[in-house]
Amino acid sequence: MNKLHQQLLKTIAENPDQSVSDVITSALPSLTRTIKSSLLRNAPEMLSGRQLLETNFIEKNQLRWGKAFELLEVHVVICTELAQNLSFDDEEAQDIVFSILLRLHATAIHIAEDIICLVKNGFADAADARWRALHEVNVTALFISKHGAECAERFNQHAIVDAYRQLIECNKYHHRLQISKPSKEEIDHITFLFKNVETKYGKRFTGQYGWADYLFPNHQGKNVGFAAIEKDVGLDHMRPYYKRASMNIHTNFNGMVSKLGLLGHSTDALLIGRSDLGMADPIHATAISLCQISSRLMSLQTTLDHVVIVNILNELQELIGETLKECIS
Repeated sequence: MNKLHQQLLKTIAENPDQSVSDVITSALPSLTRTIKSSLLRNAPEMLSGRQLLETNFIEKNQLRWGKAFELLEVHVVICTELAQNLSFDDEEAQDIVFSILLRLHATAIHIAEDIICLVKNGFADAADARWRALHEVNVTALFISKHGAECAERFNQHAIVDAYRQLIECNKYHHRLQISKPSKEEIDHITFLFKNVETKYGKRFTGQYGWADYLFPNHQGKNVGFAAIEKDVGLDHMRPYYKRASMNIHTNFNGMVSKLGLLGHSTDALLIGRSDLGMADPIHATAISLCQISSRLMSLQTTLDHVVIVNILNELQELIGETLKECIS
């Protein structure tokens, strides 16, 4: 790119009657076309080298962490098939707690599949960020299971609040987003539903975790947050890991210098791609969270088969932890 700069300086010198800004404005379209064409023309060669590095890295990563990857996949498959093989009658199909937990469990499985993809490809910090989402799903499932049908119904109804907020934001920014403006009918309809649930459950219901607010009468003026829900189900000990994972989502200085993918390296290092470091925490945390939400789902329909499988899941997540220690050493 320095060649372009030198060429520009030469062009400026050759056109003393023109201002620098005029020379740049005149030259910019041609320079942009030339460089873009060159980059696109050389893309296959550029990407072939990148793809070779990717293949070599994945092989190396598999050699180090392969046993743990395999056990986590087995864990996910068991949890998936366990839910798929659930049998329920019409009464259970109408049970809102069962319905919500089944959906949350499906979401948890989906996130776990994301995490497998990320760790296999060398993105421990991204996997940790996805575990944060999995932890939230797990905590929500345990909380709803603990507090029953009314809590599940409020969680379900809170979708109206989320939809209202989203539509209002889309309406506000549709020009800049270059999307269709919501119709008056759409806005009126969601506003009507929003006002209904606000009237039914109260103003505090419209907060981010307003669906859980009624269970925390001592919060007095403060909105209920995720930390309160997490503590209620006894998972507040995971908060240090949750806070660390949050650094990969919300921009802050610690999040830039403290990376799982740079574990044991200087904070002056800049991580811009794959790394075979830092896989242990997101893998083990994923196994634990998935075991917890699967166990809670199975508790709604207890059979001997389910009890045995839940025991296997518990032992498997412990085995994953032991295997990760071997991978690190």
